[in-house]
Amino acid sequence: MKTRTIICGVLLGVVLAGCSKSAMMDNAAYNPGEDIFGRETDAIVTVKKSPTDTVFFQLDEETRLFPLGTVEYSGMYRAMCHLYICKDVQPGYGYVTDVRWIEPLEQGPVVSSATGPDGLDIEDDWMTCVEDGWLTLHYSSWWGSNAVRHTVSLVTGTDASDPYLLELRHDAGGDRQEKYADALIAFDINSLPDTGDEYKTLTLKWKDTEGASKTRQFEFRSRK
Repeated sequence: MKTRTIICGVLLGVVLAGCSKSAMMDNAAYNPGEDIFGRETDAIVTVKKSPTDTVFFQLDEETRLFPLGTVEYSGMYRAMCHLYICKDVQPGYGYVTDVRWIEPLEQGPVVSSATGPDGLDIEDDWMTCVEDGWLTLHYSSWWGSNAVRHTVSLVTGTDASDPYLLELRHDAGGDRQEKYADALIAFDINSLPDTGDEYKTLTLKWKDTEGASKTRQFEFRSRK
């Protein structure tokens, strides 16, 4: 599996590339519902806690992973991790997993308005996805050598007729354009109108690093 350098969230550190919905070490595509027993994988997951205080990972809309040992938890969050899938807990319910490493992702603000004159490029790969009430983006932009804080905001309410139309705003804080690099950021979008058990089309708009307007659509279902 090829690895890439990623600036996790906004200049939070460097990690090896993982994958949403679990891209296996041989790069074989993961399909929800398939048997993943005995596999080693990188994944982007939602770290959650059950009503019985059991910390678990939500791998996709349906699959739960139950980590061996202790995982830091002070509230639900998205994280990249490297896992070994040990065995079934219960067919169709989840798997026990050995966590080799885990890195929380930067959580971006979901707001009704924001400034953001700077562009960014959304990578079209497995890390850019909508699942479990989260929008996770693998993006690239220009960064300076100094640790200038970039702010990437997700703006709702831009179209009264379509609550699932969102706009991405990037404010680089005047950072110098010295290095083109990629990053990961997650947005909790479960505050959007409840979709029930159906999927709704979510449309994301943004401007790329060349200033061109871009649009991408996802399928979104509210987190239960």
